[in-house]
Amino acid sequence: MLSNTAVSSLVDINRLLCGRISSIGVPVGELPRTLDIVKPLLKRELQSRVIHEGVGNAVQLQFKNSIFNQIVPQTNIEVESLGLIKYDRLAGPSAYSSKGWKFNHRKRVKRTEESDSETDGLEDDEGSATEIDEDIEDNDDDTDNGGGSKLNYEGSLGSAILGKDELLEGSWDGQDFQAGSKKRRRRVVHTTETDLQRLFYTIQYHLRNSLKDNIPYTFAMGARYWTAEFSTTAIPDSFNAWQKPDLSLFDFTLLKEKKSWANVLAFVEHTSSDLSKNRGLAVYWGSAIKAYLIIQEQPWRRFVLAYSICANMLRAHYFDRSGVIISLPFNIHKSPGSIRLCDVLAALTLPDSRHLGLDPTIHMCHAVCNGTHVDLADGAIGWVEDNNNNVYSIMAVLWKSHGFFCRGTVCYRVRNKEGTEYALKDCWVEELKKMHEPTVLRMVKGIPNIVELIDDWDVYYEGQPDCTARIREIYDQDQRDDTAFCNRFHRRLLLSPCGEPLSQFSSRTELIVAFRHFVIAHQAMIERRVLHGDLSPNNFVMHDGIGYFIDLDHTTVLAVNTTSTYSPGTGTMPYISIWILQSMMKMIDPNVDNNDPSKDVALANAVERLIEHRPSDDLESLFYIFFEFVAKYGGAHGELAPSWTRDSLPWASAYEALGKADLKGALGTVTRNPSLTTTSYVRVRNLCLSVKADDSQHSVPLSWLSLLDYPSRTRPLVVTGTCYFTKVGVVLDPTFMVETTSDYFATFRPLIQHWQALVCLANKPDEKERVETTHNKVLEVLTAFIDTYVEVAPINPSASSNPIPEVGSGGDNPPIGRPPIPEAGPSRLSLRRSTRNLHKSR
Repeated sequence: MLSNTAVSSLVDINRLLCGRISSIGVPVGELPRTLDIVKPLLKRELQSRVIHEGVGNAVQLQFKNSIFNQIVPQTNIEVESLGLIKYDRLAGPSAYSSKGWKFNHRKRVKRTEESDSETDGLEDDEGSATEIDEDIEDNDDDTDNGGGSKLNYEGSLGSAILGKDELLEGSWDGQDFQAGSKKRRRRVVHTTETDLQRLFYTIQYHLRNSLKDNIPYTFAMGARYWTAEFSTTAIPDSFNAWQKPDLSLFDFTLLKEKKSWANVLAFVEHTSSDLSKNRGLAVYWGSAIKAYLIIQEQPWRRFVLAYSICANMLRAHYFDRSGVIISLPFNIHKSPGSIRLCDVLAALTLPDSRHLGLDPTIHMCHAVCNGTHVDLADGAIGWVEDNNNNVYSIMAVLWKSHGFFCRGTVCYRVRNKEGTEYALKDCWVEELKKMHEPTVLRMVKGIPNIVELIDDWDVYYEGQPDCTARIREIYDQDQRDDTAFCNRFHRRLLLSPCGEPLSQFSSRTELIVAFRHFVIAHQAMIERRVLHGDLSPNNFVMHDGIGYFIDLDHTTVLAVNTTSTYSPGTGTMPYISIWILQSMMKMIDPNVDNNDPSKDVALANAVERLIEHRPSDDLESLFYIFFEFVAKYGGAHGELAPSWTRDSLPWASAYEALGKADLKGALGTVTRNPSLTTTSYVRVRNLCLSVKADDSQHSVPLSWLSLLDYPSRTRPLVVTGTCYFTKVGVVLDPTFMVETTSDYFATFRPLIQHWQALVCLANKPDEKERVETTHNKVLEVLTAFIDTYVEVAPINPSASSNPIPEVGSGGDNPPIGRPPIPEAGPSRLSLRRSTRNLHKSR
């Protein structure tokens, strides 16, 4: 699932790796989503995927054709009706005048300069704060304590959202009572964000009450509320500690619950600067990063909405799986913009959740859903419905992708009403590949150790198959700047069996037998003209002790009488074969400075040929996956080895450096950066030079190092080249892999050596001497090992003086018994109910 889509046409080299950035993202549980990592990746994803209305090709777009009118239904509110919107319920002063919306009413603001007494001085600056004095009757229960209206209406807002001092005003500087008076004197820190929050509450109240006859849609049960509580304190997140939305929208039932990005429905960013004059404002990047964090925690959403108010001009920011659209702006203080602000708040806070981008065919429960879904299975965390109105209980989220503008794949463990469990794959598929994976799954049906397709369907929205092109139909082609746009259809696949990640193997025997079955199944797929082409650990699961292939969406249907295919180079970078990495690297001229925009044409011309992808390349990828497992794990069920470090897979850590690099080309260069390039350069060069020069079989031609010896000022640190050089150095080193194998897998070290020898023969420096790896050769090595292997108790790491047990013996550790080796298992419907929710957090 961490994969790259084959690229059929390239505008420049940037396209070649863009899919890999989107699909790999940041490894969960491995590296934090720090700003240094997220922003460069996001910057690349935004490139050529933004429609900014009123800017670029869309400069002549009329507001009536803006996306704003598609995502915000128009109400029947007239400008005269705005006078009904008042602070302090229905009797207080108006929140709107001929000069626009009024903030801070009822507050005696300490001013340093004269201001308009009617509007109390509209503040535009970000985070501006003013100390205010406010006299409030101590026993006045009817006061909202915040200058806003109480939201007393059916659906749960209770008595008074705006009566929450902590929510509305932040912390108090202090309070004291005037002598001889029942009144108390407060000192409250007052910001623009709390002004907006109070105004939004007030408008929301009157929309649902005094203006409800002008709202053209049915109100939703329940309520939502705006808060500025995270304008100064970041929303809690395990991997993010810096994003602070000025205003956030939440379900009111979560008012007293702990909140995260999984709960944010929408948000508003505010600045006094003009976005139309400076697209590089923090509000632009901040909105994109916050939307990314939302869709990471809520990947079941159709889209994410954000709004910005820049110099009193409001814009909608629409994010879906194909890109971003920023609407034409309007002034919120001038009619009809003041009415359209009401329309925005009505669409966000009053109707059903589909206006917020939530998919009506799926629901994920939150803290207040307990006991409300009586028809679901015990322990369900949500439900999903197919096109035949069959409802499945969602038992767990197994996996989700980490890209933004990509397939957005989410895998769920679901259960039907009869209690049978399946895997449900939810994804946004490129239009040209809409039916590809179902077709392939039908082609390989019956092959053991491959999941079986039970059902597949388009996800419908408003009576039509949902796709990302629908929202963009309003634009003429010459009005669009999103040249990297890819129309994606929303699809779901129901698969059996529903397994657990391969890392949850229960014994060493179970793991090694699973790899043998993968080789057998891969050979059977080739016989049916299917080449996987993108193997990674996420392409396999375990079920009842048997390994299964999953995720066939990037496979290739081979031409008749062929066993290979041609592409610009595909795969998941850490597991791509040396041959393909070398071929991809040849596409780049090391004398080209890819940071120079004028070289775009030269880079495009560099892609002169396609790369052959053979079954042997998949088998080599399988070896890298196997080595990762024996180096990474120190026990069954995902237990990490004490010796495991990021450097155990140096080519993978080199690839992850991509997130920190300021790359012009996806296979391109980075400017000299000691914190990044020196470390990577030295590691790669040392690994290459560590190979014995006197061993002709393992000699390293100087040409392999030429790219690394490029002048240091703008030395190309090609990600592909880095992975390539590192793999060459490791694979041709007879000791590195054996020494890196964990103690738990000590008895597998001879197997590692034998399988590594096959990879070495396939990658000899002299192409004429290379021996291609075949299924039969790999099966011979695996079968010979399995036939003599006896499961032994784990070796005590402290007993370093003990010799490694020979294959087939228990050494100093007595055998614990040899479990029967399971046969290759067919796809089947009889499922084991798992008691572990192993990948809920992934």
